[in-house]
Amino acid sequence: MKLKFNEIVGNTTKEKFSYVVSDLNAYTHELNENFIPKSAGSVRTFDGITSIFSIKGRSYQLNLPNSTIQFAASSDCTVVPSGLSSFNKVVVAMNPVQFTEDLCENTLESVWVSQYQSNATIHDDITFAQYWVDEKLTKIGVEMDKMFWQGNLTGGTGNLALVDGAVELLKKQSTRKKDLTASGLTVSTILADVQKLFALIPGEIADADDLYLFMAPEIFTNLQMALGAEFKYFMSPIEVRENGGFVSPYKYNVRILPTIGLTGTKNLVLAKKSNLIGLYGGEETNPDLRVIDMPWEMKIRLMSRFTMGVGIAYPEQFITNF
Repeated sequence: MKLKFNEIVGNTTKEKFSYVVSDLNAYTHELNENFIPKSAGSVRTFDGITSIFSIKGRSYQLNLPNSTIQFAASSDCTVVPSGLSSFNKVVVAMNPVQFTEDLCENTLESVWVSQYQSNATIHDDITFAQYWVDEKLTKIGVEMDKMFWQGNLTGGTGNLALVDGAVELLKKQSTRKKDLTASGLTVSTILADVQKLFALIPGEIADADDLYLFMAPEIFTNLQMALGAEFKYFMSPIEVRENGGFVSPYKYNVRILPTIGLTGTKNLVLAKKSNLIGLYGGEETNPDLRVIDMPWEMKIRLMSRFTMGVGIAYPEQFITNF
């Protein structure tokens, strides 16, 4: 039997709506596990530096071999020693850093997320645990990249006050090569700015095969636009996407690398990969994130702890615009 909600009045059919919904809330579908994470960008710095992991203690010494070659005339059998070999050193401070966040799963019982919780009254796991672990690890990596470049123990704020980064350390190195004029970095000036830096590369590393020019992603975009507009130079999309950056068309042994760690700055750093060193202390090759069950406090703790330092070897071989 079919129910009819019609009333026939003469030749006219009228619909009657009997639902009263004024006391109901408009429906929003919340019960889904599909999250859209906020993009944190790509951490490219590690592709262009030397990284040392699992360091113990609060300082680390970089040993820098240094030798001289002094030839002498050899017209007879007399041997006169004239060479000199020594070790220079750079002591890098290892700064302790930690991240801690406490999550009370009971808080979620009053919202839609409770549909995905267990029936227990004491929750000993994190709802969507893998999602949160992945999210935090990604953000930790980004913050570490910013600290590597922009950290300043005396003048920084927030996370940047926990370590002296590469820019701050290089500012203290009077022997570095410095181009005072490479400061515009706009689409119309960046080609000339980059060429000025290349002109300062010391002869002893001019042909090195591990040279990298680091810059902020927004400056990198200006360089891409300038090359495309001025010289019709187009870099391979696959190379840029997968490997990060591209080889300079002006100097083929220099890879230009955008790094999120320099975001918001106009700092350019040209260096050998072996001379720019990131040092990290922890149990893993990368800082880990522990999930600690704390049932006695009715909460779960996310925690990451490591030490971090930045090393500059042979500062006279660095070229900057600051």
